[in-house]
Amino acid sequence: MKVIPSIFSASLLGLCIFPSVAMAEEDYITISGYLGSRLNQDIESKGNSDVAELSSELTEVIAIGWKYDTKAEGELLLSNSKQHLSMSGNSTVELNTYVQYFHLGGKILFTNSSPFSTNIGVGAGMTYFNPTNSDYKSKRVLSAHMSAGLRYQISESFALRSDLRVYGNRFHTEKSLFCNDDTCLLNLDNDIYLQAELATGFEFKF
Repeated sequence: MKVIPSIFSASLLGLCIFPSVAMAEEDYITISGYLGSRLNQDIESKGNSDVAELSSELTEVIAIGWKYDTKAEGELLLSNSKQHLSMSGNSTVELNTYVQYFHLGGKILFTNSSPFSTNIGVGAGMTYFNPTNSDYKSKRVLSAHMSAGLRYQISESFALRSDLRVYGNRFHTEKSLFCNDDTCLLNLDNDIYLQAELATGFEFKF
């Protein structure tokens, strides 16, 4: 199984410590773990009739949050899913690939006296397309997301969370995916590729 390179791990540690001024005034940190699924936009290949579909597979999400203001939280997000790519048209291809999001962002909180609360958020970072077949090269692109979430507070430290996120991946100059030394399976027709993700899990606050 391929994993995100070590530079991602170093960045994760660095961003957990960032930003020093805000962190010094924090009252809490949260760690959340989610399971869910993704909905995927079909990928159209430029110059031919090939259409690629990514299957909606299990998604694993880890999020680290911190109090930024009275009604706002910062968030560091890692979302991973091993998805199956199938192509139809001039080419017939079957391929498994990890699609991994690494984002830094924040949420605005809407709280009341009940155990239920809601939030909306945004974030930005990087997407890592990482095929399991070593014949094809991985690719990193810039991406951003918007989110809407629901929280049910079970106790002071534990909560049940459910989040909907919509990711936008930006392909600017090089609109190619899953390349080897000779050719690329996909040459995207659009600059933006969208995915939506619905996940539910638990949050621990300390």
